[in-house]
Amino acid sequence: MSRFFNVLTYVVLPFSVLTGFASCDDDDDNKKEETKIVDNKLKYFATTDMTWAEFYAGELSKPSSSIVAEYDGVTAATPKVLRFSGMIVDSTSCKGVKSVNVAMTEAVYNALKDKSRFTFVKDTTFTEYKELDKDGNFGKMVTKTATQSASSVSLTCSSDSRFAQYVISLKDLDLSSLKDTTGKMANLLGAVVTTSDGSKYGLTPLNNLWLNASEIGFSVSAYTEVHGRDVAYEHTSTLEGKTITNVTYLVKDAEDISVDVNVFVKKQTSATASVSDVVSGSDLNIKITLENTPADANYTLTTVKVGTGKAAKALEASAYSFSNGILTLKGDIAPNTYSISFTDSKYANIGGTFKVTE
Repeated sequence: MSRFFNVLTYVVLPFSVLTGFASCDDDDDNKKEETKIVDNKLKYFATTDMTWAEFYAGELSKPSSSIVAEYDGVTAATPKVLRFSGMIVDSTSCKGVKSVNVAMTEAVYNALKDKSRFTFVKDTTFTEYKELDKDGNFGKMVTKTATQSASSVSLTCSSDSRFAQYVISLKDLDLSSLKDTTGKMANLLGAVVTTSDGSKYGLTPLNNLWLNASEIGFSVSAYTEVHGRDVAYEHTSTLEGKTITNVTYLVKDAEDISVDVNVFVKKQTSATASVSDVVSGSDLNIKITLENTPADANYTLTTVKVGTGKAAKALEASAYSFSNGILTLKGDIAPNTYSISFTDSKYANIGGTFKVTE
């Protein structure tokens, strides 16, 4: 009942002014109150293209001007970039996100000096949007979020990864909402990783997000991936040594996908593994020397593979042994290329390759 009378009071006061029963001061107060109500209501909806700094300002709770340098890293375009149809792409870079939903109050709308960057829509109210504030920053996306669990979460790093210094693999997620019916990543806006200290990092396609969205890559320093392309790393440079606790995919006009994880980002090191080639034969002994390892590291040989890259096939543990810096390949060993990997709980993996020759 009280709400009903409040509404009547608001309607009657302006009428009393018109009939002379209120003072000029009352009239001014009513106009101020009416303006305040209008100012706080989202009345204008539009879409606009955004740079990465503009897009992630709200997600990271930072003004875009403070993070713009982090997203200036050049990402060389490839034919596959065309499948990220929701991105702003030129011949050399993936610069931001196309047609992001935006909402604003009447006061912000009236204060816009240049409305040309926005495509305003009529008779439409978005349920997913970023609010534009009076300072020109876009807020965190207002949307719904669904929670999923990965059946397994693994980290590949340094010598074992090919497209970034670190790759997180999330198995058995339903990421079908990221793609349209043609298989293009039309609905992927980006992704945010959160660490145990509360820090957040915005990820971008080609640098961090690929067509297989269940794999997420990032680097903390200058890195050239397997195709010779330098990837951006400034926006994820401080992830080293932190523990990632959540990955959230940002999905256009659909529920975002939140996945809790527990991934320690191992520290980079200058340690290397030096391996000598050998001639084919039976029960081959290969000398391996680890150099420049940190004093507190405890590297263990964890994998020996035939071949390199994704095509490499891991040997069964019974097919080799390792002791005192000597790797023994058991049985008759034919000519081939082999790759090895050493892991430590604190430091990034180190590895090497060697050839078994004729």
